[in-house]
Amino acid sequence: MTTTDDLKQLAPTGKLRGGVVTAPAASAFFAIRDGKGELKGVTVDLIRSFSVALKLPLALQVYDNSGQVTDAVAKGECDVAFMPQDAERAKRVDFGPVYISLKALTWCRQGRRSKASTRSIVRVAGSLPSPTPRRRAVRAARRQAPTSRKSRASSR
Repeated sequence: MTTTDDLKQLAPTGKLRGGVVTAPAASAFFAIRDGKGELKGVTVDLIRSFSVALKLPLALQVYDNSGQVTDAVAKGECDVAFMPQDAERAKRVDFGPVYISLKALTWCRQGRRSKASTRSIVRVAGSLPSPTPRRRAVRAARRQAPTSRKSRASSR
């Protein structure tokens, strides 16, 4: 059960200030604006549901990238946001449970090593659920490293 003190800690202004990042294409982290200019996407739906469940008025705040929304949350200018989790962000903001797990397609070329992989990373070729950008990125990666091979990596 959420207490009044919990709500004051989460939303000190009395409104839930929800941070949303917009991009040209919607994804699990990024929202888009529809033809009427309204925000649409997974994160918008989650923040709206969160606001309703907490019985708090919602003040959506729009950001151009996940770095900006991370800064806003870290400074206390935004109460809740959804963003990719990584070690650098975890030093600045608290993360709740994972709401989506993505698999990424990566092209690798032998001979070079990366700290993140046992093989060298030539280019991230896109997330699996988005076929059109992935095809373009795969073609670009093949032009850059025609002898590379595919490998799949899971990310949080």
